[in-house]
Amino acid sequence: MDQPNERGRGRGRGRGRGRGRGRVGVSARSLNFGISPTPGPSTTNAVPTSMAEEIKNIKINKAKEKNAIKILSLEQRTKLLALREKKQVGHFLMPDAPPMKMKKKGNISPERIKCPLTPGTPEVPPPRVPQAWELKKRKITPDANGPFSYTVEPENDNVSDKEETACQTPVKRARPSTSKVMFTPSTGITTSDDISNCQIVDSEVELVGFSEPASPVPGALPLPASSKAVSPFSKPASPISDALPLPASSKAVSPFSNFLLEDNGEIDKDVLEWETTGNIGSHVDEDENEALEAFDKADDVALRDLATEDMLHFEWSSDANVFRGQRESFTGVAGPTFLTEGLSPFQIFEKIWDADILSLIVRETNKYAEDNKNNPGLKNEAAIKRWVPLTTEELLIFFAVIMFQSLIPIPVESEYWRPRYDYLKIGRFADMMSFTRYRLIKKCLHFVDNHTVSSSTNTPNKLVKILPIINHLNNKFSSLYLPEQNIAIDESLLLWKGRLSFAQLINTKVARVGIKSYELCESKSGYLWKMKLYAGKGQDMQFEVPERDDAEPDGATSKIVFDLVRPLLNRGHTLVMDNFYNSPLLSRALKKYKTDTMGTLRLSREFVPNCLQSKTKWNMSTGEVAFSQTRDLTIVVWKDCNLVSLISTYHQAKVGGKEKYGKYKYKPQVVLDYNLSMGGIDKKDQLLQAFPVERVRNQTWYKKLFRRLLNVSILNAHVLFGTGGTRLSSREFRSRLADEMLNKFRPLAPSTSTVVTEHFPAKNSQKGAKARCKLCHKKGVDSRTVWKCEKCDISLCMPECFKAFHLYLSSLEISLNVN
Repeated sequence: MDQPNERGRGRGRGRGRGRGRGRVGVSARSLNFGISPTPGPSTTNAVPTSMAEEIKNIKINKAKEKNAIKILSLEQRTKLLALREKKQVGHFLMPDAPPMKMKKKGNISPERIKCPLTPGTPEVPPPRVPQAWELKKRKITPDANGPFSYTVEPENDNVSDKEETACQTPVKRARPSTSKVMFTPSTGITTSDDISNCQIVDSEVELVGFSEPASPVPGALPLPASSKAVSPFSKPASPISDALPLPASSKAVSPFSNFLLEDNGEIDKDVLEWETTGNIGSHVDEDENEALEAFDKADDVALRDLATEDMLHFEWSSDANVFRGQRESFTGVAGPTFLTEGLSPFQIFEKIWDADILSLIVRETNKYAEDNKNNPGLKNEAAIKRWVPLTTEELLIFFAVIMFQSLIPIPVESEYWRPRYDYLKIGRFADMMSFTRYRLIKKCLHFVDNHTVSSSTNTPNKLVKILPIINHLNNKFSSLYLPEQNIAIDESLLLWKGRLSFAQLINTKVARVGIKSYELCESKSGYLWKMKLYAGKGQDMQFEVPERDDAEPDGATSKIVFDLVRPLLNRGHTLVMDNFYNSPLLSRALKKYKTDTMGTLRLSREFVPNCLQSKTKWNMSTGEVAFSQTRDLTIVVWKDCNLVSLISTYHQAKVGGKEKYGKYKYKPQVVLDYNLSMGGIDKKDQLLQAFPVERVRNQTWYKKLFRRLLNVSILNAHVLFGTGGTRLSSREFRSRLADEMLNKFRPLAPSTSTVVTEHFPAKNSQKGAKARCKLCHKKGVDSRTVWKCEKCDISLCMPECFKAFHLYLSSLEISLNVN
């Protein structure tokens, strides 16, 4: 039995550039090279007394093997690597792979097996099927001769039958031979007036009779005696090559010719790509790569410390018959935990936002508003001075208002009530709630008591302002619905560009910077089942779940996985993750709880076979697949446009296919299943982005986060509503939900007598003094008046502005146009 393939911690990885990877893992003593290393502790019959001694012996053996490999010759090393890769890694080519390029001298091509196909996958790629737009444009109609037989109607009579055939492969025309053009001072340079029919060819230009100018332009390079002209259609040279002097010879000399070779004699792939393409490609930043390595190392150490002895032995093999993994049978009951048939959108919504959480928000909002209302520093005309206690019904109307706002997003929020022009008026938001009242509720919205939080602990949780809402929704989301077999874990990012100590940067997300959350979603519907917000190091948010099992790993990423998926263990779920979480040891740990895993994998993770760690996009051909298997795991590395590596606990190294835009494309089956199952969180974010309840601009981060949580709860309510048999689009569901809330909780309009008896007009205290009208100022009109409201102490023009102002503040039924 081979020793576990543990990563060598002291090797040089080329700092993320894909070169100089360490190669250890298969003993060199198994080859007859005339070397007799001293047997290590693991070769004896003594049984380690603890797991720590076993790990220590493994490291000692690997160090001795590494030293033994150093004294081998280059030929022996090449043979050793070839034998090791033949034992651990299998290779095959896709049926649609391009022709193989010639290998360099001295390189050993791996032995490839026949491409293993899944049942029903054709061995030969079928012909491309013309798309609908092609059939319409070229007037192609299917024939009765077969599924891939078509008749083409020529667009004009001048087109020959040979040129107009269906699905004809374009014929490559012979390129004109290179011509040589000479220019002299007497003839000069001539150009053609009509170049529409000209063909561009590579020409070698020789300048005869030209001399260098006496006073060259500062910074210009001296013109060589003989050089090649640069075509305006050719690829621009790289910045470094432009800064180097051109050689006197007409042959191009690479500016990197002096340092293309590394210390080991191999070509530096980064410099070669820079020279040929002008860029280095999608390499990971060095600092980010080092941070990921440190992150993965800490997680691997935590996983290994709690693993049993049999979990640490990975016998990687290229034999496909070694794999015995089977997908777990799903024993859970997917769907809502309550009867949804016949329920209205609001009846499902109030299952999530029940009376307890609404009363908490109302109580804390009123308490926060009263504290601000009694502030002695406020002016008498401050809107908070007229605060009326919030009720549960009014809070739901506030929810309905922001739901309707998300259906028609406007950058300026006040224009929902007061558009600058009459023909820009949208809806009847003044009928729902006055803008002053809406703005007060938005400002005073609160979820915890500030006095209690500040005095309860010296180091409060950074999420304490929103923590009651998060805990409540986590419990509701997980108790009201059970997901299907395929579930996914990924990160989501809420855009926040303000100052925040725990804001994160993720370049692959649309927001790129903001508040990060780890989310567990159902792959099919995007239902958010559980979430965990990142609040910085040492700010771990605990869930209200049963106590953790002592056998569970406690690493950085593995702890996130187990915290999210713990209630769903032992039910046969398939957990889909990306390379931020996946590792061979984590897959085995979850398999013990009857949970399959699948997803992308970083090849630098511990226990990945070393022969796969050395795979890069430069030493693999397009369409080539390298795989390695144990009895319970499969790792597949596929070279497409870039290198793709995946791990699975139930997939074999087989190839399937999918038709896209009429062309049949071969892909490993694990890639096809991963693409179908990983889109749950992306689908959720896409649906939320279409209805921005949280809006782009907010003054407080936790209030924007509250709006995102409200938006997610609407999406989950839509998923629950769809299980009752009624299908509605997301927009229609949101419209019906908001309309039902308004019709149920909107109060009747107050009587006009109340408005007249409470507010009376009066003149300013100084006789003849005029002040700016409040409403006219809001409309951008400079109007002054001697009249004011005696109770409100606000200057208003009589009678239009006086009447409009008080009806606008108090009425919930009468629609006003204050412009």
